[in-house]
Amino acid sequence: MKLWMTPEAAKKAVGGANETSTTRIGKDYLMTQTYGKDDFLSVDYRSNDCGKTYKISNFMVDYDFAKQSLTDIEKVVGKPDRSEKGSYVEEENGVKGKRIPTVMNEYGHLALNAEKINGKWDVVDIQYVR
Repeated sequence: MKLWMTPEAAKKAVGGANETSTTRIGKDYLMTQTYGKDDFLSVDYRSNDCGKTYKISNFMVDYDFAKQSLTDIEKVVGKPDRSEKGSYVEEENGVKGKRIPTVMNEYGHLALNAEKINGKWDVVDIQYVR
């Protein structure tokens, strides 16, 4: 997968999409397709010619099932250019649970989201954006 690929080129590279949705945003059209087991790859295509020609504008790989540590990923991509910490409260069946620390790091064109579970930062997803 590369930025600016067409859906046809992406299909040749990784096979057919599991699911496709299309949305109009102002004059542009956005098409999102998911690929792979458990839809681990989500690809956004943009079109500024009324949906005639779509090109990849960003894609996201869901790492939640892979349980990759933030440390392991940073060995490959280096230290972030920008980092933003946050948190959320787990909730199950309307019952609030513990607070989960989160971090969103940016590395050039990569955006990474991670959660701290049992004292370890696990990567949830990585997005390639322009």
